[in-house]
Amino acid sequence: MFDDRLELRVGEIALELRRINIHSIDGCVVYLPRDKLLLAVDTLEDPLTYIIEPENLAEHVRQLREMQGWDIARILPDRGNPNTIRKGGYDKTLIDATPDYVTKMLTRAHDADYLEGSWSTISATRRRRAGSTSSSLTRGARAKSQGRPRLLEGQDTA
Repeated sequence: MFDDRLELRVGEIALELRRINIHSIDGCVVYLPRDKLLLAVDTLEDPLTYIIEPENLAEHVRQLREMQGWDIARILPDRGNPNTIRKGGYDKTLIDATPDYVTKMLTRAHDADYLEGSWSTISATRRRRAGSTSSSLTRGARAKSQGRPRLLEGQDTA
């Protein structure tokens, strides 16, 4: 076990295991510093963020903001657009879109039309601000959760 970070070598490849409370309290990602590659596991997903622990969303957003400061060139999530992954993965706009989406969801969760927002709207806004044009976050996003926490009561979780 390790607390925050564990550095390993597999032959000549340096790896960093980084604990991160995004998606779940026991989250862990793998970072390859030489390649600036993040194996994001369940912490980042396209087209949506699957929410297991809605009570920890504020912490997830805080740690996503921290992740934005990491030196990352490419991201490979567990779930994403196969064509994007085949071409080498996502850029950091995948990180940028996630806290924006979660924050929007939290602030609008009880509005009747809150599921009308989409990753494409959020990510397009982020790309305009950052001057970037690359992202495949184009499909509609919906909040998902195990069970029916108070945050999502009465909402479609399909």
